[in-house]
Amino acid sequence: MEYTQNSLNNDYKLILEHLSSTDISKAKMVFCEKITETSSIWNFNRHSHDFTEYIFILDGKMRIDVPGKKITKAQYDLIVYPKGVRHQEYVNMLERQQIICIGISAPCTIPLKTSYEMCDNNGVIRWLFEQIYLEHTKHALKGEEIIHTYIMAFFLHMQRYFADSESRQQNFIGRCTCYIHDHIKENISVEKLSKIAYVSPSHLARSFKKTLGVSPLQYIKACRIEIAKRLLVSTNTYIGDIAALAGFNDAKYFYRVFKAQTKMTPREYRNYYKT
Repeated sequence: MEYTQNSLNNDYKLILEHLSSTDISKAKMVFCEKITETSSIWNFNRHSHDFTEYIFILDGKMRIDVPGKKITKAQYDLIVYPKGVRHQEYVNMLERQQIICIGISAPCTIPLKTSYEMCDNNGVIRWLFEQIYLEHTKHALKGEEIIHTYIMAFFLHMQRYFADSESRQQNFIGRCTCYIHDHIKENISVEKLSKIAYVSPSHLARSFKKTLGVSPLQYIKACRIEIAKRLLVSTNTYIGDIAALAGFNDAKYFYRVFKAQTKMTPREYRNYYKT
């Protein structure tokens, strides 16, 4: 199905009406699970639920068939299946997959007949889902009340997202920085980040420079140096191993970059700052 901007705006309006008609004060979590490619609870048959299912993709990607559309979603995307909406997921179990799946029941006067999606551009949804999962698994005092507070914050965040076009279109830089911090040991290219952000490499580079004052590669390098600094002063780890832990494949290159950034060698930095 081809979507025009007007049809997308109409979809956003319907989603916002649906969310606004939901009584979040009575929202109750009925399911919470973190699922990986090795989990046995994946359901690949077409199915639906008597509650709303929220899937946040921490890693990997999936193709989804729902009424009226077929979509592919990946890391840092949220997929929502409203109550009664039949859906089917297709996942490559030979690749790394990690999601947090939460089921929430809440009274709603304006139902939706298909799924909807949103991008976690600033890391808020991820943080909320991880906190909900943490509270759910540790069974601590006041855990249910805390989970309910997180769920209310989640609903309010979704309402703001679909009410404000700028919140949907901007801050993909945050999406990229989340990915960088999660994958700092890996080879991260501008092309990879542009796919995560759904923009062209040139637009990503310009936006990074405008927003953060550095290029994507300079940001990655700075993050790796910060990791190295912390390891140098907080551990006795061999400096060559610290280079690898910080994401540098070449120890000589690490020494060169570290000295350019700090005006000290790694050993000098450790001797000066370590207590």
